[in-house]
Amino acid sequence: EVGPRTAVRIPEGTTLIAAEGRYLVPGLADFHTHLMTRGDLELFVASGVTTVANMGSRDAARVLAYRDSTRRGALVGPTILVGFFADSRRGLAVANAAGVAAADTPAEGRDVARRAHADGFDFIKVYNSIPEPAFFALMEGARRAGMPVAGHGVRAVGLERGMQAGQRLIAHGEEFLYAFVGRQPDDSALTRAAAITKALGASVVPNLSAYSAITKQWGRPAVRDSMLAAADARALDTQWLERWRASDYATRTGVLSGLPYLMRLTRALRDHGVPLLVGTDAPVIPGVVPGVSVHEEMALLMSAGLTAFEALSAATRTPGEYSAREMPGSEVFGTVRPGARADLRLVDGNPLEELGRLRRPLGVMVRGRWLERVELDRRLAELARAR
Repeated sequence: EVGPRTAVRIPEGTTLIAAEGRYLVPGLADFHTHLMTRGDLELFVASGVTTVANMGSRDAARVLAYRDSTRRGALVGPTILVGFFADSRRGLAVANAAGVAAADTPAEGRDVARRAHADGFDFIKVYNSIPEPAFFALMEGARRAGMPVAGHGVRAVGLERGMQAGQRLIAHGEEFLYAFVGRQPDDSALTRAAAITKALGASVVPNLSAYSAITKQWGRPAVRDSMLAAADARALDTQWLERWRASDYATRTGVLSGLPYLMRLTRALRDHGVPLLVGTDAPVIPGVVPGVSVHEEMALLMSAGLTAFEALSAATRTPGEYSAREMPGSEVFGTVRPGARADLRLVDGNPLEELGRLRRPLGVMVRGRWLERVELDRRLAELARAR
């Protein structure tokens, strides 16, 4: 219930949380992650992130187990939506593993949809190099199975035709540069792309934080090393730190110049009413720390022209609306109201006056379980000691 304390009956024995003068905000969502360890879950919750969409992992069976454990309350972590990953054999390191399949033929495309549904995945993620006939067969199979499709702009098809076929979520704003408007689009091209995206009913994850982190370290090993040593990364599992060290962004040559275009695209999408969802690629990109990256993404969305309310909505209400629309029967989340999942965060000060106030919540409620700040910090300290 929500209402005046004089009107809401509080059952005897209920835990009461003193929140006078504080602000209650929905739990945040990250709609582009790649989970691997239990520590990832702890990091998200510590930053108030209570819903994540997993866009592919090396061990999908483990992530499915995390999903089921958190939903039944056996494990503290965000609610997880798990994607089944599909690409061509040419684009896959391992084909036909748990949660991963090659789709090079129409028959294989249809089989991806069948397997994703039968194995209990929440959606399908498509990647770059699926051939055109296989992609359209996959999309037809997904439609029949009631499976949402998210992901990249499949190069053989292009984003516009992909959205026409039913792909309702674009996992990176930069996909527009590769599969729609070209590498250096003018404002008219961005405006046209935004108008078509709106008309076709798709949503977009701008993912500015991932592209920004890559840009900062591009050809700069010292920047990558500073990311490894950052305070926010102290609790990150050593498996991720090893992957960050092995990443080649810091040793590449040339100039990465796409961020200004992505900022302009994000603004054009907002101006045309395209639903924007926060997603960060955490923690697969060096420097992108689970949970912390959501706050960095909201700051970048504001730099692109969104208001604080729009940026916060992209991490709360809008992901909830996307899930309700594309995943019928899913739990309601992203708002503070009766009937919504009990994912909440308590903060000092009005976050719409300063979004930075969201970074260290006084407490987080995840699926009805309340965690005070002291408990969140204790969990982070344990992760750091376990490295």
